[in-house]
Amino acid sequence: TIKRKVSFGLVHVRDYERIVGDNPSVTSGAPISIGWAYEVSSSSSSSLSVHEFEESRRGLRRDRGQMIMSREVRWKILTNE
Repeated sequence: TIKRKVSFGLVHVRDYERIVGDNPSVTSGAPISIGWAYEVSSSSSSSLSVHEFEESRRGLRRDRGQMIMSREVRWKILTNE
């Protein structure tokens, strides 16, 4: 049998623009999506090992209900308020 091995390098963190989306499940207000434009951070924290990245997110993960945004929050994000 052939032994296969998978390994991972660095996680590169990017901040993408948020734009008006096209999600049909939004019932009120404009949906949000990410665009193509992004910023690459020049800090050392923008490139981490997978382990460092996962450790930095410990306790910060959100459940599905916490990811739902009200129309007011989406409006503030889209208008940069």
